[in-house]
Amino acid sequence: MLIADGMNVYGSASTDEKKQIALRQGSKAVFSSRNDNWVAGQRGRFDTVYDGVGATLNQSISLIKNRGKVVFFGMAGGNPPQVDFIDLFSHSKNIMSGDLWDFLTSFEERKVRSERLFSYFLDHKIWITEPRVFDLEDGQAAHDYIETGKNVGKILLQTTHN
Repeated sequence: MLIADGMNVYGSASTDEKKQIALRQGSKAVFSSRNDNWVAGQRGRFDTVYDGVGATLNQSISLIKNRGKVVFFGMAGGNPPQVDFIDLFSHSKNIMSGDLWDFLTSFEERKVRSERLFSYFLDHKIWITEPRVFDLEDGQAAHDYIETGKNVGKILLQTTHN
């Protein structure tokens, strides 16, 4: 959505396949999330960093410029570490967060947001990767697949009816 809105987007990905997907969708550059060496070379480079991993919050803080923002929106990789608020304060860095349902508190708000999202798909400004489908009884294999970082897009579990 950021790219569709004309923003310059940089990202990180765990595999070359995911990196190529992000580049095809318009990312300017994509760094390997399995190798932390890239972070040192990018410190203080970005105005805004979106962090949905949680455990990488301090990395995200190091990537923003003074007066920059980290938008913290999830904990897919675990709880975030302790944050040094004195250091944030001394560099005028900000952490923003919020729960989706706290922002979308009415039918009208949800309708406006969903129509905006759907318009990106209808106008072919964004697209999604086909989901990987596992049978429900293969839930452990689906979990293992996610844990190895092989997943691209959503994982769906389905029941088979006989």
